[in-house]
Amino acid sequence: MSAQPVPVAIGALHTIVRAAATEAQTEDDRIRVDLGNPGKFSERRAIGVGLSAVDAGPIDDRDIRKTLGYDVHAFDIACIALAWSGDENDKLGWMTKAYDLVDVVRAALEDPANRGLGIPAVVQSARIAGSSFSWRTDGQAAKAVVEFPVRINALRLRR
Repeated sequence: MSAQPVPVAIGALHTIVRAAATEAQTEDDRIRVDLGNPGKFSERRAIGVGLSAVDAGPIDDRDIRKTLGYDVHAFDIACIALAWSGDENDKLGWMTKAYDLVDVVRAALEDPANRGLGIPAVVQSARIAGSSFSWRTDGQAAKAVVEFPVRINALRLRR
């Protein structure tokens, strides 16, 4: 069998999101991008790819279908976008900034150069499949948190 598509897709998504966030950030407004939980961070905005810093389900590789020579995998990569500040009077602004980070990921996935996460022989499609919003506090201040899955359809060659 060929490489397991889940870690291959997560690694590729992380690389694409990191590049897109680097382009979207400014010197005064950095965006942290981590594989997994960004934990505590000094930047005002962060994206976690592949694992959530808040309660979320695991990556669930489901519905493996067998075709001639390939297994077809469908799975969601759990991601989060976090924005925070010490200004309790601008919660709507920080909610907007968190959703802006989701748009950074969405735009990166829609870029033709990133089609199939750059691994078209494996990943057939990648898209954001919904989102949910919440406020979290962890000692730094209130954080605007958007959880969103990136839905992946991938092929794995059987040998």
